Amino acid sequence: MVPDLTSQSLRGLREDFRGLDLVRTVARHRMIRVSVPAILESDPPDVVDALRTAQRVYRNEPLDAIDWVRQAAQLAQDAGLDARAIELAVAASDLLADLKSSATMRVARREAITLELDMSAHREPKQNKG
Repeated sequence: MVPDLTSQSLRGLREDFRGLDLVRTVARHRMIRVSVPAILESDPPDVVDALRTAQRVYRNEPLDAIDWVRQAAQLAQDAGLDARAIELAVAASDLLADLKSSATMRVARREAITLELDMSAHREPKQNKG
């Protein structure tokens, strides 16, 4: 079935694209990337090991890295370092939110490209004046 591509429906699609452009622009301005927390001199050895592992695997296995940061938070709490445990737990949450946001933007970008390709395939040919 060929989609109905009246000028009104095309206008609606263009407005959708403008919305996606706005989302991209906002995302670019919010590109404050989070990273695995730094190791502190006051961190116990097991917290240091967990954070080093998180830093090492973050690029290729971000979900594993988030688990390591969560483990570091638990280890800090077990060591009685409540403030550090909260800091690490928040960092793990921020890493997960950043990862989800990045994935959402990739999906939106892919959908926009697909939509643009679909639109270009169904454009009416220009008529020559003459």
